[in-house]
Amino acid sequence: MIKYAIFDLDDTLLDFKRGEREGLTKIMTKYGVSDLKQGFDTYTKINHQVWEAIEQGQARDALLNTRFSKAFNFY
Repeated sequence: MIKYAIFDLDDTLLDFKRGEREGLTKIMTKYGVSDLKQGFDTYTKINHQVWEAIEQGQARDALLNTRFSKAFNFY
């Protein structure tokens, strides 16, 4: 009898990248970002920096809560 099953959800069963893209597009459109590609590129760069800082031991919640404000400060 199988007691445990492990599923890899990240981009296997669930498309997180698509969800992120769609969510960011809605937010950027709502707040008047005219160049969606540049907006997405800016957010992606900042989000990558945030995750690097988290991996180096910095406070996770504080960093995650600032990535949108940092990205939207460009507009």
